[in-house]
Amino acid sequence: MKTLVVPVDFSAASSNAASYALDFAKAINGNITLIHVCQVPVPFSEVSAPPYTLTELVQDTETRIKDIKLELTKQAGETVKVYTEVLEGHITTEIETYCKVSKPFAIVMGASGSGAMERLMFGSNTLAAARHFSWPLIIVPKEARFKNINRIGLACDLLNVKQSLHIGEIKKLVNEFNAELHVLHVISKKTGNPAEKEIEESKWLKEMLGEMKPVFHFMTNSNIDDAINEFSVNNQLNLLVVIPKKHGLIDSLIHKSHTKQLILHTHVPLMAIHE
Repeated sequence: MKTLVVPVDFSAASSNAASYALDFAKAINGNITLIHVCQVPVPFSEVSAPPYTLTELVQDTETRIKDIKLELTKQAGETVKVYTEVLEGHITTEIETYCKVSKPFAIVMGASGSGAMERLMFGSNTLAAARHFSWPLIIVPKEARFKNINRIGLACDLLNVKQSLHIGEIKKLVNEFNAELHVLHVISKKTGNPAEKEIEESKWLKEMLGEMKPVFHFMTNSNIDDAINEFSVNNQLNLLVVIPKKHGLIDSLIHKSHTKQLILHTHVPLMAIHE
């Protein structure tokens, strides 16, 4: 059974992500697991006075997460099973450990949250959640709703595609929804034309993606965020895939300001697949 793991922090953003994950699970005949990590030690700033003991925090969390499960179960009917997990520890470590056992189809998170989740997404860890997690990570912009995924975009920097692209993950996604695949490469205005190496890499990529019949798009823009947003809107994408890398064009998406601008200014959910 395909599972979507949904970290929740009881914010509106994570509730919306849970609803998105529910509809996504329906489409792939899967289920969802809501997960909340109670941090140890409990940050004083994140609890009301008098501060909770860890036991009280866990008990309160279990009650709140069961309420979300009940609401989602009502929405799902008999089509999707909803499970819950309340863990203790460091948020990224506990989620990654849980995923190593459950081996999910993907992790689904809201674009912003509160407290620990907000710091995970846009604090010192940034969307490096995508680097910390070994599983595909779907980021759901606030107010985004699930629509049948028939057009998938892949933003690619055309650098070391053989080593960096997880073709298996992309193929699984495209085949799951029988979707069109559109590949975007943004060319800097400084050059105006793709370099010889980029042309060579695009040929490799076309061969690797061959059976998926990808459509390639080349755009010239000095602002990566603007180019990707324009591309997503013009091509009516339902999901945009990026490969966070340590070097290269897509690397700029991992920095705090770029990531937040990209996610909060688009209605297109973004899937990050680790390098």
